[in-house]
Amino acid sequence: MAAQYHGVGSTTRKSRTSCELGNQGQGSSQLRIVLLGKTGAGKSATGNKLVGKFENRYCLFNNKALGAEQEDQRTQLLDLVQSTVMENGGRCFSNQMYRSAEEEIQKQTREKQERYREELERERARIREEYEEQIRDLRDQLERERRKAQMEREFTRTEALYAERQRDARREVESQNTILELILRVWEVARFIINQFMQDD
Repeated sequence: MAAQYHGVGSTTRKSRTSCELGNQGQGSSQLRIVLLGKTGAGKSATGNKLVGKFENRYCLFNNKALGAEQEDQRTQLLDLVQSTVMENGGRCFSNQMYRSAEEEIQKQTREKQERYREELERERARIREEYEEQIRDLRDQLERERRKAQMEREFTRTEALYAERQRDARREVESQNTILELILRVWEVARFIINQFMQDD
């Protein structure tokens, strides 16, 4: 079974075949935990293909191991974690993962800013139409000038509102974005799993 951070559990043959392991996104292989049955290790083409997707980073565990064998398994896991961290420049996650997250944040920020620009143009058109209609209906020159000034003030207020929204677009994306939260949750699960192995002494 392969699971991303959010789940480790038992699978049936149907659920295993319905899960597309190769289509879970670039970099997600670093987040998977694989459980194989007692006869499955290294014997199936699917299993070997799956191990390849993990860039040959894997550990074999016997849940019934005791003593020295259990300690060897724990050491193998910790060595694998340590070598992965070293490959990522001393970080638990690669720079590519951070770059991908930053690219997604920038993309969403641009989309939000464009949406705000469009909203501003629609709002300006609505305000102009509303005031120009009132101005056409007025015969008094002084009242026309007053209404034009009022329209300009509303333009200024609306433009200031949308300018502030444009400036805050990135902060909004970051506060709504779950990418960084996902990275932190994955780290918590990995730490929990390692702690469980350490407590099995």
